[in-house]
Amino acid sequence: SYDCAAGQHTSFDFAGYTPDGRSTDIYGPEQSGPGGSGVAHYAQTGSYRLVVNSGCTWDIQVVG
Repeated sequence: SYDCAAGQHTSFDFAGYTPDGRSTDIYGPEQSGPGGSGVAHYAQTGSYRLVVNSGCTWDIQVVG
């Protein structure tokens, strides 16, 4: 989820990478606006690095 200050609009997106830097098919929702939330399911196992792109406060929960 992401939440912007009153009146602020921005985008929210993320991408997953393998430990050696290769891109994966783990990627975010490409949302824009003052805030949002959602659920995405990915079946890949292993270690990944998530890169988040947002100008607002954000939170990601990973459940395994």
